[in-house]
Amino acid sequence: MEMDTKTLPWDALVFSRSESKALGFWGKLIDKLRDNSPRVVGALKLGIDVSFSLTGNPFMIASAVFAIAGRLVAIAWGTKENQEKMLERHKSDDPDAIAKTTAGKIIRPKEYPVESSSALSVVAEWFGTAYGVSRFQSGEAGYTPLILGLVAVWSYANILFGKEGKATKKPADDAGQDPLVFAQSQSKRVGWFGKLRALMKDNPVMVSSLVNVALCTAGVIGGLIEMHGAWYVTAFAIGIVANSVQALLVKKREFNIEGAIEDKMQDQPAGFARKLAEKRAGRDGDLGMAPA
Repeated sequence: MEMDTKTLPWDALVFSRSESKALGFWGKLIDKLRDNSPRVVGALKLGIDVSFSLTGNPFMIASAVFAIAGRLVAIAWGTKENQEKMLERHKSDDPDAIAKTTAGKIIRPKEYPVESSSALSVVAEWFGTAYGVSRFQSGEAGYTPLILGLVAVWSYANILFGKEGKATKKPADDAGQDPLVFAQSQSKRVGWFGKLRALMKDNPVMVSSLVNVALCTAGVIGGLIEMHGAWYVTAFAIGIVANSVQALLVKKREFNIEGAIEDKMQDQPAGFARKLAEKRAGRDGDLGMAPA
């Protein structure tokens, strides 16, 4: 039986229209945020760096200089639009388009904005650690910057060196082909801990971001206890927000050339991927290297 919309209350119709418009607006906003998430995180973290520099300590100023350089990399090239431009610039069957080493990624910020930015942050955090050491040398408490600085060095290094899982596109024909296997695999991960572990697996950016959220929370508390000053505490407060956004929205492969090429390869016939693998192997052979 068809419902005559003319008999529906006017308020109900208005509500349904406004609701769909709201969902459309928020959906577009979230997509825009996701497509520019490294840029957004970089802009937020600039507030951290400026706050640190205003402490007046030379080590914190040095830390801010390197960190700001990393944020500018993320702001300039941490977008989906840039990733697409890099894909157009490089031929997708050219092995040279993908950096072979971590050092190669660091010196190619346009193609690897998240990795390059993280490398500069590693240097910045070493200076933050040195600030803690200097506090002890001057007879003041410096446990907070020393301990948090060392953990922060690890967290950014984990983003830089950590292996990220590749996206896989499952054919639609296979969906639901074996529900028993699906049920068995799901039953192995019980409860919220299992779901969190599955979510964080092969996702170094999320792991490091959550660690940084904890660090920033401890930094706010420790900064107040050890009296490092208002700007020091403010920096960590901003860091809680910035790293939360980073944990939710940023993945390396979604913004670097490597992820773009892998996605394109998945859309190509199997022969295309084999051709690329053979070309890579031939290049490595010419260099006297064993294929990976």
